[in-house]
Amino acid sequence: MAGLKLDKAAGPDGFSNRIIAWPVVSQIVPNIFQDSLDLSYISSSWCRAQALIIPKPGKTNYTTMGAWRTLSLSSCWLKLLERAVHTHLLVDVKIDEHLDQNQYGFRAGRSTHEAIHHLVSRIESKLAEGEYALGYFLDIQGAFDNVSIEAILRALDSTPISPIVKAWIKDLLGRRTAIFSLKGLDLLRYLLKGTPQGGILSPLLWNLVCNNFDFVHEHYCVFYDDSVDC
Repeated sequence: MAGLKLDKAAGPDGFSNRIIAWPVVSQIVPNIFQDSLDLSYISSSWCRAQALIIPKPGKTNYTTMGAWRTLSLSSCWLKLLERAVHTHLLVDVKIDEHLDQNQYGFRAGRSTHEAIHHLVSRIESKLAEGEYALGYFLDIQGAFDNVSIEAILRALDSTPISPIVKAWIKDLLGRRTAIFSLKGLDLLRYLLKGTPQGGILSPLLWNLVCNNFDFVHEHYCVFYDDSVDC
């Protein structure tokens, strides 16, 4: 099951994670996944997400977009293939070694507490030397939703990821669609920016984009909940 939870809701194709446990499926799916990677092509049905529009609790005015949030349900097949690609990038490509050491968000063995500890230690050492410590904080609103696909592709070009996997990720990002449903009405939209909501690869792709920011290489950066504090 590759870490996928059985109780997750099915995507628009109607398949839940439970089907992956069927023996006949486990024999066929690896060949389909290999073909998808070799051809750098993902089925359109896998690229389509069901986006449920949910009101945020405690809001006094629901006539603005900020009072609502979307919950995306995507194909379990794509999630499983994404996880396989993610494992390949971490284990085979060792992509984490190409990220700056000052990046702490979405990385195994890293935490906000560690970033704060290093930052406080640096401040204390400067104050002990009679110098000044100056800090600044930057918040990127909706980072995962608004990052451009072009920025992700440029970030991929600066890594040792194979051309086949890069082309597959490009297909993943470039052909996404979502069906927005509210009160019995459905609306199909093409997604032209951002990373897949809840996607296995999304945090890593954002980290690669962030790794190209100049300030990352001299400051401590922590990314959680689509925000950055540096």
